[in-house]
Amino acid sequence: MKRKKAAVRHPKISGSCSQSAILEVIRKRQSRIHRVIGNGQSFAGGGGQSMPSIVLGSNRARAVTGPVRSHRAVFLDRDGTIVYDRPGHYLTRLADLKLYRDTKPALRTLRDSGFLLIVVTNQSGIARGYLTRGMAEKINSRLKKILFRAGAPLDGIYYCPHAPKEKCNCRKPAPGLILKAARMHAIDLRRSFVMGDKLSDIRLGRRMGIKTVLLLTGHGKSQLARYKKNLKPDYTARGILQGARWIVKQQQIAYSK
Repeated sequence: MKRKKAAVRHPKISGSCSQSAILEVIRKRQSRIHRVIGNGQSFAGGGGQSMPSIVLGSNRARAVTGPVRSHRAVFLDRDGTIVYDRPGHYLTRLADLKLYRDTKPALRTLRDSGFLLIVVTNQSGIARGYLTRGMAEKINSRLKKILFRAGAPLDGIYYCPHAPKEKCNCRKPAPGLILKAARMHAIDLRRSFVMGDKLSDIRLGRRMGIKTVLLLTGHGKSQLARYKKNLKPDYTARGILQGARWIVKQQQIAYSK
């Protein structure tokens, strides 16, 4: 004589109370999930406010459960470092976006060595009225697409839209942009680097205890002549590719110890 299988009882879900209970469960689960954003977000800094102006790139945001690894990163200035810059001019048009010749191979070198690529840039031209935030986002989006197609995708662009007189906490050398990026990407700052062409980039790195690379592109030469005693980078490079190779070498030395 065959035994009947015991029926499995499922809780009934109906009415607004049950929906609220479901939402509560979802919220609790989400609180245990580490959200990791993929390539190409562009965040405008701004005090202690939430991050506005999020632009997703080629990889969609994905949720990852479990512990998050600490990543190493290179924090890169934009204008004068990866993008051609003329002192005294602001990048305000898509047509003027031009990368240095060595930008693509330099970023591929860093990415192949396991570094995240994070752009942190002051864009006071927005506050000064030279360009809108919308145009700044378009320029960043175009840059991300160019580098993605070149096999050197950025993991994020973080920019400060404020003027110096606003005394915000995101305009370099203030640490706001790096701290925000570090939280978003689980970055180990002790294993990271800052690379740029201005005193503000070097001071930012020193303030955060991060090794720095001064590039002689963009404003680099004039900044070195003007602030030679105060700059004190860990390394000075002719351009971004030489800087990238030095960073990779430092990583290899650290691993060999």
